[in-house]
Amino acid sequence: MTISRSTSLLNGVMLVLLCCVALLIFNLYNNVESNIRMNKQKDVALELANELMESSKQLTNNVREYSVTGESEYEKIYLNIVDERAGKIPRSQSKSVAPGRTVSLTDLMRENGFTEEEFALVKRANDLSNELVILETRAMNAVKGITPTPDGRVITGEPNLELARSLVFGDAYKQQTDKIMEPLAEFFQRLSTRTAEQVEASRARVMRGILLLGLALVVLAGTLVYSLIYVQRGICRPLDATSRFARRVVEGDHSSRLHNTRQNEIGDLARVLDNMLDKLVAQLSFSRGILSSMPIPVMVCDTEEIIRFVNTPMLNLFAHTGDPESYVGTHMRTFIGADDDICRRCVDARTMLREDRRLDVPGKGEAFGAAVATPIFDDQQNVHDTLVVWLDYTEITRQQRRMKETAERIHSAANETTMRISTANTACESVGRIIAKADDSSRLTSQRMSETMTAMEQMNAAVLNIAKNAGDAASHSATMRDKASEGQDIVNEVVTAINAVQEKSLRLRADMEHLHNEAQNITQVMTVISDIADQTNLLALNAAIEAARAGEAGRGFAVVADEVRKLAEKTMAATTEVDTTMGSIQRDAVTNMKNVDEAVSGINHVTELAHASGEHLADIVNLSTEAADMVRLIAAASEEQSATSSQINAAVEDVNNISQELVNDMAQATESTQALTRELDELQKVADKLVE
Repeated sequence: MTISRSTSLLNGVMLVLLCCVALLIFNLYNNVESNIRMNKQKDVALELANELMESSKQLTNNVREYSVTGESEYEKIYLNIVDERAGKIPRSQSKSVAPGRTVSLTDLMRENGFTEEEFALVKRANDLSNELVILETRAMNAVKGITPTPDGRVITGEPNLELARSLVFGDAYKQQTDKIMEPLAEFFQRLSTRTAEQVEASRARVMRGILLLGLALVVLAGTLVYSLIYVQRGICRPLDATSRFARRVVEGDHSSRLHNTRQNEIGDLARVLDNMLDKLVAQLSFSRGILSSMPIPVMVCDTEEIIRFVNTPMLNLFAHTGDPESYVGTHMRTFIGADDDICRRCVDARTMLREDRRLDVPGKGEAFGAAVATPIFDDQQNVHDTLVVWLDYTEITRQQRRMKETAERIHSAANETTMRISTANTACESVGRIIAKADDSSRLTSQRMSETMTAMEQMNAAVLNIAKNAGDAASHSATMRDKASEGQDIVNEVVTAINAVQEKSLRLRADMEHLHNEAQNITQVMTVISDIADQTNLLALNAAIEAARAGEAGRGFAVVADEVRKLAEKTMAATTEVDTTMGSIQRDAVTNMKNVDEAVSGINHVTELAHASGEHLADIVNLSTEAADMVRLIAAASEEQSATSSQINAAVEDVNNISQELVNDMAQATESTQALTRELDELQKVADKLVE
C-alpha cells in the first residue's frame, strides 16, 4: 500500500475514533446531566413527601394543642397549614421547594413527576384525612363551645375542653391517624424505590458511557501508536537511509545502493535513485574513459585555476609521474611550473583562447605547441570550469629546425663550391647551385613529408573518433540529468504528502486538547454531584434523628431516612469511582497529546530529511549538467583539433608535392652534370661533401 493511502486510512480511522469519542463525551455529558436532574428530582420528591407527612403530623399536633390549651394561635396555625396545602395562600419562605408560590401540594407533586400510583396513595390518605377533619372540627368547636344540632343549627355555650381532648386523644382519632399514615408510608416507600431506581439507572448509563469512552480512547491511543510506528519505520527510516545514501554519493561513494523493495513512493524513489546512480556511474565512467583515453593532453580547471581533471598525456607532457587523480586539487601554475593565466583570461573573456607556447620540460627539453582554453557554462550561462587542450607541435618544429640547419649546411657547401668552380660556365654554375641546394634536402624532405602525412591522417582519424564518442557521452549525460530531475520531483511530492500528514496531526492534537477540557468539565460536574450526595446524607441523618425523637410514630420515616442515607452513600461512592475514572481519562488524554506532539516532531524531522534529499538530488543534477557540458566541450575541442589536423595535413601535402617537383628537377640537373663530370674532377671532393 502506498504512503498516501496508508496515511489517509490512518487519518480516516483516527477521525472516526475522534467522532466516536466526541459522541461518547456528549452522551456521557447528557447522562451526567440526567443523573443530576434525577438526584434533584429525587430530593424534591422526597422533600414534598416529607412535607406531606410532616404537615399531617403538624395538623394533629396543633389540633391537640388547641384542644388542650384552647389558645387560638394553634387554630390559626392549623388553618394556615390546611390552606397552604390546598394552595389558597402562598407557601412559606422557609420551604425548600417553591417558597412563596401559591400552589397546592398536589400540583407540586404533579410538576415533579409523581406517578399515578403514588397519587392514588396520596388521594387515599387525603380521603382518610377528610374523615379525620370531621373529628378535628368537632374538637375545635367543642373548644369554642359550639355544638351543632341535628337540624343544622349551631348552639353556642361553654367551651368543652374535655370533649375536645377525648376526641383528639381517643382511640378513634389514633386509629384514623394510623390509617392515614399507612398509605403515606407506602407512598413514601414507593417514591423512594422509584427515585432510587431512576438514579441507579442514570448512574449505570453514566458508568456505561465512561466505559465506552475509555475503550474508545484506548483504541484511539493504539491507532496513534501504530501511526507513530508506521511513520517511524515506513517513512523516517527509509528517508534517513535515502539521505545517507545521497550524502555518500555526493562524497564520491558510487558503489552504494539502497536496495529498497517496498511497494510505495519511497520504494519507487529508492529504485529510481539506484537506477539513476547506475546510469550516472556508467556515464561518468564513460566520460572519464574518453577523457583518459584521449591521445592529446587535456586538463579541466575551475574558475580559481584549480585542477579538476587531468589525463596521462598531460602528465607526460610536463614530465609528471603517478596517478592523474592525485593531481586533482592542484593549482594549474604549480602543475605547469610557470606563471600562466590563460584559464583566468578565458573565464574573463567568456570565449575560447588559443595561444602558442614554448615550454622547458625537465628531462625532455623544449616543447612547442598551442594551448587552447575553452570556458564551460552551466544552465545559467555562468562559467564554472575551463577545458584546456594542448596541441603538440614539438616534432614538427624540430623537423623544421633540422631542415633549416641542413639548408644552412648546403648553403655553406654551395658557397665553397662556387669559389672552386668560378671558372665554370654560367650553366654549370646554375646546375651546381641547384644540385648543391636541393639534392639531399629534397629527398630528405620528401621522405619526412610522407611520414608526416601518414601520422597526421592517423591523428585526424583518432580525433574524429573522439569527437563522435564525446557527442554520444553528451547525449547520455543529458538523459542522466533528466532522470536526476525526475528523482528530485518525486522527493518534492514526498515532502508535500508529509506536510499534509503534519497538518492532520496538528488538528488531531487540537481535538485531544478539546477532549481534555471536556473531561475537566465532567470532573466539575461530578464534584457537584458529590456535594449534593453529602448534603443528602446530612439531611438523611437529620431526618433519622427527628424520627427517633418522634418515637413510634417516626419509625417508618426513620426507615425511609436510612434508605435515603444509603442511597446518598452509594451516590458518593459512585461519584468517587467516576472521579477516579475521569482522572484516568484526563491522564490518558494528556499522554495522547504528548504522543501527538512526538508524532508532529517526528514528521518535522521527516520533512527536514526529505528537504535534505531534495538538495542532494539537486547537487546530483548539477554534477550531471557539469559532466554533460564538459563532454560537449571535449567534443568541440576534438572537432577543432580535427579541423586543425586537416589544415596541417593539407600543408604537408603541398610541401610533399613541392618536394616531388624538386626531385624531378634534380633528376634533370643530374643529367646535365653528367656531361660536365670530366671538367669538374677537381670539384669531386666538394661534391662528395654535398652528398653527405
